[in-house]
Amino acid sequence: MASDTRHGADAPKLWFFRRHSHVHLFVPNLIGYARILCALGAFSFGMTSPGYMIALYFLSFACDELDGRFARMLGQQSTLGAVLDMVTDRVATSGLVTVLFGRIAAVLPQHGNVMGISVDYFRVVVTVVLIGLVFLDVFSHWFHMYASLAQKGLGSSHKDTSKKDTWLLRMYYKHRIFMGYCCVSVEVMYLALYLLTFETGEPLLQWQYGLVIAAAPGFLLKQVANTVQLRDASKHLIELDGVSQQRRRTRSSSRQMK
Repeated sequence: MASDTRHGADAPKLWFFRRHSHVHLFVPNLIGYARILCALGAFSFGMTSPGYMIALYFLSFACDELDGRFARMLGQQSTLGAVLDMVTDRVATSGLVTVLFGRIAAVLPQHGNVMGISVDYFRVVVTVVLIGLVFLDVFSHWFHMYASLAQKGLGSSHKDTSKKDTWLLRMYYKHRIFMGYCCVSVEVMYLALYLLTFETGEPLLQWQYGLVIAAAPGFLLKQVANTVQLRDASKHLIELDGVSQQRRRTRSSSRQMK
């Protein structure tokens, strides 16, 4: 009897930590939902409490590493999880850039010069650069994911590359350390710039500038990778369109011959 009771108590746990039919309750997907909540919590403190903002955003970013590990460990990989992971990455970074933009706008003077240029012109430059980086990030990843699904079918991973892709893109997705370095550099860059918008003592400012300098190489590499990814994905989509048109012409010719 005791054995049966113990077995019954363990059954739900075993069900939850293996592949089952309730995909929305997969452990990695639950981690993905937690990432979204942590990111929203972080952004709610973004304008006033940098400590809480950094802590919650770091927790959300750390969960990005955990969801993939649990998916592989528990055999709970899913298309929902892959899309959730990619979309959460994009919206979290976009939200961080939005908070950074808000902080910059809040601390800029109404008149005068910033870094040797008029404050109005500086606002335009900051707006175009930050929004442009968000556009590049979202466009490149959505184009790449759609091209991957169109080429390889549902269930394929957008991180799988082929010989048609540029060597930089293949290296980016094949070597997790390189990809992690680029992704972490982007987050560190935005967070360091965010911290610089708060008035602090000189030693902390030097430390923040050091983070900006240290993150710069990986940040730039990530933008190059995004640009290459967008270009390659666009080429693949055009090729797929050509193949689709060729098939339609072939079917039309076959019907005419009959």
